[in-house]
Amino acid sequence: MTEREGRNRRLCDIGVEGFILVTLGCWFHCRCNYAMLRIQERLAREGIKNKIIYESAHLDPERKQISGSSSN
Repeated sequence: MTEREGRNRRLCDIGVEGFILVTLGCWFHCRCNYAMLRIQERLAREGIKNKIIYESAHLDPERKQISGSSSN
């Protein structure tokens, strides 16, 4: 192998390694964002479910706060 062929091979290897690193970095970033969105969606769904369950019920925590502050 000549010096030029070795240099070309090194440059190709560096290019492939750079591509792999960038691809994995983007994938990891997108994966983390997707996981955070799923957590936020789950919290929102639980909040909406609790609001529907407790709305106008005697167990509604917001209702206790309102009625407690209005009696003062």
